Amino acid sequence: MHSQLLIGRASVKSGAPFSIIVVLFAAALVLVSTTRAEPPQTTVAEELPYGQLLRAAPVAFAGAGLSGFITGAFYALVPAWMRGEGIERTAIGLFMVVTVMGGLAFQVPVGRLSDRFDRRWAGLCGGRYRRNPPATHAVCDLAGRGPAR
Repeated sequence: MHSQLLIGRASVKSGAPFSIIVVLFAAALVLVSTTRAEPPQTTVAEELPYGQLLRAAPVAFAGAGLSGFITGAFYALVPAWMRGEGIERTAIGLFMVVTVMGGLAFQVPVGRLSDRFDRRWAGLCGGRYRRNPPATHAVCDLAGRGPAR
């Protein structure tokens, strides 16, 4: 998360920021690798072929694929589009942090709802509020990080 906020301060014309990222990633990997934890008990589960899943839940199957395409396109193309529109890197970094944190903020409440109620309804209701680009844009505008026009 911090790297998205620091992107405006780093000189991306040299290789130094990328080297720092590699060092930080390696340090994080070492910390995770040396953590002592008991592995979870594995259970043998019956495989579910994609064809059978498609027949059992065609809307969910299509929705999962479409959601992946949309999310991938959003995270890859929106920052590039914003940069092409002349928006500063700090504003782009803030926009992406707010977007990720907005999605993260609803993970626990939607999970708890899906534990209490039918998962289909909890996912439907939670999905409406989890991905709200207008709210993300409004937060960036309030922070003074909106488009530089």
